[in-house]
Amino acid sequence: MKRPSAAVAYLALCALFVGCASSGDPVADYYYPGRGGGYIDYQLAKGLFHVAAKGSGGLFISSPDSAREVWGKRATELCGTTEYKELSVREHFINLTSGPSQVLIGMQPHKDGYALCKNAEASEAEALALIQKRR
Repeated sequence: MKRPSAAVAYLALCALFVGCASSGDPVADYYYPGRGGGYIDYQLAKGLFHVAAKGSGGLFISSPDSAREVWGKRATELCGTTEYKELSVREHFINLTSGPSQVLIGMQPHKDGYALCKNAEASEAEALALIQKRR
């Protein structure tokens, strides 16, 4: 049986120690594979925001709770309160790969969906209609 090359072992070790690191810029962290805690968002209507967040990635499978935490924190920041409704939410994992051969080194949790703030101008039904048009 062939032993893994030193380069593959080194990359896996780097992913273990650095893979979850954050740069402190949540938008940059969202787009940089392997960094944890990033998010992106946009406002669809007053008080209705789309938020996409990723949690901590690492070797094997990480808990989806880390993506949920980032998503909830950002929704709270955007709405100014924890009183919001989650609409059309999707949770999933993406593969983290390394090297030219794209060796699977882990999976990273993601959560995306809409936060309808308590003070939104649109009702829940109107917000869902806006979301449908967006797709």
